[in-house]
Amino acid sequence: MIKGCIILFFSLAIWGCIKDPKIPALKNVADYRDSITGNYKGIRIESSATGTTSVFTHDTSNIILSVSKSATDSLINVVFNPAFGVQPYTFKYHNNIFTPIVAYHAASLKKSSDSLFFHHQPALGPYWNDCNVKKQ
Repeated sequence: MIKGCIILFFSLAIWGCIKDPKIPALKNVADYRDSITGNYKGIRIESSATGTTSVFTHDTSNIILSVSKSATDSLINVVFNPAFGVQPYTFKYHNNIFTPIVAYHAASLKKSSDSLFFHHQPALGPYWNDCNVKKQ
C-alpha cells in the first residue's frame, strides 16, 4: 500500500514537470504598467490657509511627474521634479485604478486619457497639493 502511494506520488510529480507542447512559452509579454510609465508635465497647485482666518492662498508652479514601475509586481512609483513631500509615492495600479499602499494621509492619483491628477493632504491642517499633468 505504501509502496503504491510512493510510486503514485513520484509519477504525479514527474508528470507535472513535463512540458505540454501545445502550450507556447510566454516570451516578451508586455507589462500592463508600461502604458502608464513615463514623464508627465503640468502644474502643481499648493494650497493653504493663512493665519486664523478662512482665507486660502494658492501658489502654482511647473512640475514634472515621473511614473516608473516598481520591482514589486503591480506597483508603480511617482516622483516629482522639483521634489516635495515624501518621495516616491507608491501606488498599486490595476485596471486603470491607483490605490495608495499607505493608509494614513494617503495621496490619490487618477487617470483620464493621457493625463494624471494627483492630490495629497499630508497632515490634518489646511494644506494640500494638487498636480494636473499630461503625458509627454
